[in-house]
Amino acid sequence: MGQATVRTSRKENQVRQDQQRLTAEFESRTQAGADASDKVLQLAEAIAAGVQKQMDYEKASFELPKDRFAHKGRLEDARMHEYDRELATRQLLSFEPAKSITGAAIQIAESLSALDLMWDQVPREAIGFETRQDYRRLTRLLFSVRDFLLAQTDLVPEHFKRMPGNPWVPVDVAAQDYQETERTIEADCLNVAKNKVNAN
Repeated sequence: MGQATVRTSRKENQVRQDQQRLTAEFESRTQAGADASDKVLQLAEAIAAGVQKQMDYEKASFELPKDRFAHKGRLEDARMHEYDRELATRQLLSFEPAKSITGAAIQIAESLSALDLMWDQVPREAIGFETRQDYRRLTRLLFSVRDFLLAQTDLVPEHFKRMPGNPWVPVDVAAQDYQETERTIEADCLNVAKNKVNAN
């Protein structure tokens, strides 16, 4: 009797585990389908690609000799066209309702960017103590939601993850991340300068 009960218990546990595994797989596939059909993700990928193009044009222009001013001008025009496209796409992003965790994470990140842009446009002398306090409160709330959503998906483009000023990141960690970013930028600049010298 005791052995039969143990066997039954093991079988029930196995059934439960199988049910949980199948449920998790179904939810994962459902979420992946929602991500793929989310217009917000498609727009975010277009924005990230446009930002990368702008950086590529700027880098290509910097690497050109000074006497190639005509081509430098064409690269600058191309960069500004991509910038205009980026701004227009960011506007479109605000007109699409998020339909997935990934889409929601992207729109929260974009909200933080818009908040910072608005904040930078206000003269410092016009900002009172309570307004600064409200800004910090909004920043904490938005970063909290963003971090939670980012932990649920790995489909958010890297461009929307890189955002300074996260109050939930310890100061020493933020400082270390900043230094690593600065070193990467400095190394890229040195490589560009070396390539420029070698080309001449």
